[in-house]
Amino acid sequence: MMRMLPECGDIEEINRIRRFETEDIAKRLGYIKASDIKMINYPENPIKIFNPSFLVFGNVFRLYPRLVFGYYKYSNAIGRIDLELNDILVGLNAKKKLECELTLYPSNLMDFFGLEDPRAQLVNKTPYMIYTGRTRWFFDKKRPKGKLKTTSLIAKSVDGITWEKKNYVILDDPIMNDLSFIKNSVLLPIENRIYLLSRIQAGDSFYAAIYGILKDNLKQKTTFCPIPSESNKVFIKEASFEHKIGWGTPPIKISNREYLLFLHGVCNNLLIYRVFAILVRVEKDLKITAITPKYIMQPKEMYEIYGERPYVVFPCGASKIDDQVIISYGAADSFVGIASFDLTELLQILDKNRVC
Repeated sequence: MMRMLPECGDIEEINRIRRFETEDIAKRLGYIKASDIKMINYPENPIKIFNPSFLVFGNVFRLYPRLVFGYYKYSNAIGRIDLELNDILVGLNAKKKLECELTLYPSNLMDFFGLEDPRAQLVNKTPYMIYTGRTRWFFDKKRPKGKLKTTSLIAKSVDGITWEKKNYVILDDPIMNDLSFIKNSVLLPIENRIYLLSRIQAGDSFYAAIYGILKDNLKQKTTFCPIPSESNKVFIKEASFEHKIGWGTPPIKISNREYLLFLHGVCNNLLIYRVFAILVRVEKDLKITAITPKYIMQPKEMYEIYGERPYVVFPCGASKIDDQVIISYGAADSFVGIASFDLTELLQILDKNRVC
């Protein structure tokens, strides 16, 4: 038990609202499988493609999927596929091979055994990507104290095409000595602060959503280096019917100081991954202002139900486009999925379930 990590707000009140039910309001727009793509800068194609994020540049829907090229130590990389936004909105249908470029791949101690689950977002109009790196110590049975199995890495871009790895996340001691994983991270930039939203794990205990304020400015010009977080707190906990929860998509700004985020929850019984949403507001600090009482998406299509890891919808990318929220998600650890939510409908559900 990590006694040094305080809780934020009334977590019990938030979980009293939640129920183990689903009202799936996500409209599926299509999926991409590994055989739909052709690598253009690597000599073989992946065997699986899933857990994607994306950025929108005009009519370009720039997709960043997680790529699996083999199951020897399950080392992954991140690719880039450029699609037309209009094709996404009317329903994805891969009639021809989609060109995919290997964009980020293992290159340092912090992602030596693979890159997972990218979250791409604009921070003050600059593209950033935060992803999970399997560190050099991932398979080390004698891993030294303070050396993580996974951590979150931050890459920066100008155009969303070429990326430079800038930072990897550490937490203040003595928390680091108890940790094994930092993952499921997104950034929430507000005025002169940048919040880091992550899930951490110590032993068999999941601290499903914690946050810290990054001390260092992301604009620093130094080479690849650690970036520590401070003021770490438990922000939201799993409900009684859940094994764990974690952050899903980057935040979507709804109003001047309120943001929409999608999270995933994993139930106790069959460990099925589902999606719920929250609103957070910034006052003196971050606080949850509303939550969907039911899950708003669960595996129902065959490509979400059956795959390398059955019964998974795992959101990683989100953007507001007109009156819709488009999300990209991993389906059964085997496919890239694209779906949309009617923003008005979603906000009505959240507004009826205000926490404060």
